Amino acid sequence: MTVPQAPDALRPADAATRLDDPERLDAEMRYMLYILSHDLRGPFITLRGFVEELRMIADDISDGLEAILPSLEPAQAENITMSLEELPEVMGFIGGAVDSLDSYMQRLLKLSRLGRTPQLPRWIEPAKTLAQVLADKSENAFFSQSTINIDTMPDVWADEESFYQLMDTAVTNACQYHQEGKAAEVNISASAEDGGILIHVKDNGRGINDVDLPRIFEPFFRAGRQNTPGEGMGLTYARLIMRMHKGKLWCESQVDGGTSLFMWLPLPINGTSL
Repeated sequence: MTVPQAPDALRPADAATRLDDPERLDAEMRYMLYILSHDLRGPFITLRGFVEELRMIADDISDGLEAILPSLEPAQAENITMSLEELPEVMGFIGGAVDSLDSYMQRLLKLSRLGRTPQLPRWIEPAKTLAQVLADKSENAFFSQSTINIDTMPDVWADEESFYQLMDTAVTNACQYHQEGKAAEVNISASAEDGGILIHVKDNGRGINDVDLPRIFEPFFRAGRQNTPGEGMGLTYARLIMRMHKGKLWCESQVDGGTSLFMWLPLPINGTSL
């Protein structure tokens, strides 16, 4: 078996580096993500192709057997007919599993790419970013049925695209995970705290129980009832973005008492960037 090779920029540090060095651990994580999500996608693409090929072969066999079945024993004809009828369902299960695994790979690849994307911070007005998020989501029922209150907020020092994704994730979660029969209300505020800007996104939604709360930033993890669309990756991406900004991200929540997401972004010191 050939070991997949990642670009040099993704490879872990040399052997002389301490094994517990945070930068080495981070490089190794990104290296493994690259292998899993990039190099191992090939077999799933191949499997998907062969599933389609099997479907066409099964159709050809079915067409050819129509002329032969009358000459077979009734029991034989029935067994063959039943087998052919089961094939589409079986191949559907295989195809669904392949698509699901490939989707996981694509999300991991996005996480790997996000970790390698250069961050180009500049001064950003959060209100403008939030206005763009709401405009982009104007046709989303979760947003149109929610009340979103935005306080006056100071400018933040961040990469524009990454900050958009942070706000998109925070507001989407706040609107989607509402309590049934209760209109969603989201309050967004920010203040200067400890040499940075602390953004607070608070909702009145269903909340998160104490068991699930420590895991909400894990890849693919989704807390509570799974009755809303999502991949379970939004907060994972948000955590990585905050790490790249040398910021902090945490959450406080109470079942049926709403959730508060806190994002602290440092301000530049003496004009320096990330």
